[in-house]
Amino acid sequence: MILNVTEEQKQLIESQGYMVVQFKKWCKDIEPILITFCNRIIDEIELIVTFLKEMSWKVIQVADKLLEFGIDIMDKFKPDDDFHIAKTEKFPFIRSICRKYEPNISNRVIYHRCRDRC
Repeated sequence: MILNVTEEQKQLIESQGYMVVQFKKWCKDIEPILITFCNRIIDEIELIVTFLKEMSWKVIQVADKLLEFGIDIMDKFKPDDDFHIAKTEKFPFIRSICRKYEPNISNRVIYHRCRDRC
């Protein structure tokens, strides 16, 4: 690793009481530590991403199963296309008297307490 230090950086290093050669040696010693640290961080991020991928895949599979289950249930309650209400003949208690239909019952007089004066 080649470190180039500008004049401003050199003055800053010397103002702290260190020599530029010492600073370059420390940077060279720290380089492998930084590389291993960065590699560990990258590995952890990759593990997190793979975990999230697996969990999202499981969630998608469960949602797909629920959707299929819901479609199966909806198919059970779906009315058949062949179901039609068939027209029936006139009801036996209704007859036609050349006008609108009237009930086919006899008009019995039913007396109650007021004897039909109400």
